[in-house]
Amino acid sequence: MYKIFICYRRQDSAGYAGRVYDRLEREFGNDLLFIDVASMPLGVSFVKILRDEVAKCDVLLAVIGQQWINATDTNGNRLLDDPNDWVRIEIRAALDRDIPVIPILLEGTEIPKTHQLPPDIQELSLRNGLNVHHSSFHADMDRLIRGLKSLSRGASSHPTREPHTTPASKVATIEAHVARTIPTHQTTLRDDVSLVGIGVHTGSPATLKICPAEENSGYIFHRVGLVPPQPEFTATLETLHATEFASVLSPVSGVPSVSSAEYVLSALSGLGIDNAWIEVDGPEIPIFDGSAGPIVEAIEAAGITNLTAPRRYIKVVKPIRVRQGDAYGELLPDNHTIFEATTYFEHPLLGAQHFQVTLDSESYRHEVARARAFGFMRDIARLWSAGYALGASFENTVVFAESRILNPEGLRYPNECTRHKVLGAIGDFALAGAPLLGRYKNYLGGHKLNFEVLSELFKDRSAFQRIWME
Repeated sequence: MYKIFICYRRQDSAGYAGRVYDRLEREFGNDLLFIDVASMPLGVSFVKILRDEVAKCDVLLAVIGQQWINATDTNGNRLLDDPNDWVRIEIRAALDRDIPVIPILLEGTEIPKTHQLPPDIQELSLRNGLNVHHSSFHADMDRLIRGLKSLSRGASSHPTREPHTTPASKVATIEAHVARTIPTHQTTLRDDVSLVGIGVHTGSPATLKICPAEENSGYIFHRVGLVPPQPEFTATLETLHATEFASVLSPVSGVPSVSSAEYVLSALSGLGIDNAWIEVDGPEIPIFDGSAGPIVEAIEAAGITNLTAPRRYIKVVKPIRVRQGDAYGELLPDNHTIFEATTYFEHPLLGAQHFQVTLDSESYRHEVARARAFGFMRDIARLWSAGYALGASFENTVVFAESRILNPEGLRYPNECTRHKVLGAIGDFALAGAPLLGRYKNYLGGHKLNFEVLSELFKDRSAFQRIWME
């Protein structure tokens, strides 16, 4: 098993670091964990001691909370700006030796930006992190442990390897396993799923049914209960016909459509399901509680199964940027699937907010799926007169009055509105026809911007590659 160094700042995350240590100790024993330097011999440089301790390890976990970046000493100087800051020394020692550094991001803390870090540890901003929350701590730790355990077989076959000679390929392998294991085969549901609800815009009742589908099928929609019957169709950019307040799909323009498709598409894509047959007997996918959470729970209860066909990906290889006034959307090359959004609303409880997620089924379930739709009382008359939000209520929408939230339970996340924007973007990008390998940034935009960026990507054949996992 790999030896693990846990790096943390006492002023920021001592309690959490202790919990991480305790959880890993129960799994691996304390001989493979290092969290504090036991003693400092007199007359010996503490810089040398710290670097030597880090060099004994194969993985460094950097525990990062909200105060990690801006923690100060008694004189008000930022600790990270001191070259002799212990945390900075430990991370620099790991980076210098090509030891993988895995950020453990606490309670929604984001990966530090490059400009926030000293030059000698700016590479930390490029590392994929593991998000850890109090409410899902044990599940998050299980995810970390699975990644570490998957490497233990290789570690046992190299007992004499010097700890500071981790090859670059092993660095990439460790980070990929801990941050996100990329699925290699297509998937579908194991059994049928059926849910009943109302549409948020139409207010009409509808039943949503999601069924298994064969490999290479994609997401097939079928609007049932119509006379004459309508044909099924595969959800693609070509079947998108409106993006004002929701994603509206239909086989051709002018025939009965399926609205608010982004919720079910987001749930399927977020859980890593490639193929599904989706039936709805009304004009709109039900809103349920305003999030993708109920759909996710139903799918997980039914189960997910692997298929034999290799999974296809669309890999971004060249930046794509689309601007709409003050808003813009941007696709950047990356070896993972990353969504981030920035929102700004003129409201005392909101203002500017940001959210970023490295997408896999675990991060989607815990960080995205439960983010609900939202709206403002000041807009309700305009929406109703335009025929929208007729099914909205406190049971399915977070409602903001002038200075407060009207829902008795409040918010599920401090930045729930921004997370809901990411939920929608994941659903919108499901129309690409395959999962994305790249980073998508949405700044102040919505559905229309998401689709314009995706359209621009496919217009430039040099900007992406279609790849199959072996």
